[in-house]
Amino acid sequence: MKVAFSEEYSLSPHSRDDAPEIVKHLSDREISDNLRKVPNPYTLKDAYDWFDRYDEEKLDPETSPIRFAIRENASGKMIGDLAVRHLKDRTFFVGYWLAKEYWGKGIMSNALKAVLDIVRSEYPKVEKLVAGARIGNWASRRVLEKNGFRFTGEHFEGSLTVWTFEMQHST
Repeated sequence: MKVAFSEEYSLSPHSRDDAPEIVKHLSDREISDNLRKVPNPYTLKDAYDWFDRYDEEKLDPETSPIRFAIRENASGKMIGDLAVRHLKDRTFFVGYWLAKEYWGKGIMSNALKAVLDIVRSEYPKVEKLVAGARIGNWASRRVLEKNGFRFTGEHFEGSLTVWTFEMQHST
């Protein structure tokens, strides 16, 4: 399923052919340092291991992630990732990344809005959404707040301190 959220960009399924783009972008410290559990440097083996885990996760319809590649429409190139993953009960975690050369253009805010619209209309099992942003990552915080997430505090994740956010899902 391809979902255009602007004239230039769309959401679509991932492909193993995306692995080189994933490696390129997740090897960028400015991206990986803002993500949970992403090795740096990020290798092709890491990307294929990620695809293997994702393929396994998709087998369970109750906990399967709702995940999209963010693509340029003109080239079809993958420029980011956006996922809504089962956390516990009917609570899901929102996570995302975007290639650095696309930052500051409103792409992630629009992509997240499109994904939240899909979640509202097609996934009644989702009651609550939570997200986090590394303290100091003001752009990510704005993306979440523009899309209705409310700041709930801070917590530690390993060596990172993150802002936490939540949103009650409503259909």
